[in-house]
This record gives sequence, C-alpha cells and structure tokens, in this order.
Amino acid sequence: PSFAELMSDHLEKKGVKKDDIIASAQTKTTSEEADVFLAKSQENAWHSIASLSNSTHMPRVRHTFTERNQEVELLKT
Repeated sequence: PSFAELMSDHLEKKGVKKDDIIASAQTKTTSEEADVFLAKSQENAWHSIASLSNSTHMPRVRHTFTERNQEVELLKT
C-alpha cells in the first residue's frame, strides 16, 4: 500500500470518517500534491486544508502551500 493509503487507514482508526479523507497516491512530488488539493479545494469550496506529514517533510509542505497563497494545517504523523 502507498503512504497515502496507510495514513488513510490510520485516520479511520482514529475516528475520522472515510468520506472526510482525501488521499492522493498518484502524485510524486509535494508540488504536484499541493496542486491537486488546491484544485479539489476550489471545486468543492473547502474552507481549509490539512496535510498529514512527518516532521522531515513539514517545512516543504508549508512552503509549497505558502507559495500558492494557501494556508494549510499540518498534522504530524
């Protein structure tokens, strides 16, 4: 399974509804992932985005979303 699938399973076990989890196993870079989620955010009129990441990747995730003028809530794995 991909990291996205593993984290989705983990979130479900923690009580997050499956319908509230959007995972992107198809992307290869943080930049691609940000673009995918920003497009989904606009399509669905989301008010916020949260990203589940480890501490090593968090600065890159924050920087990538900040470059796109989008706030992101970072959740540490």
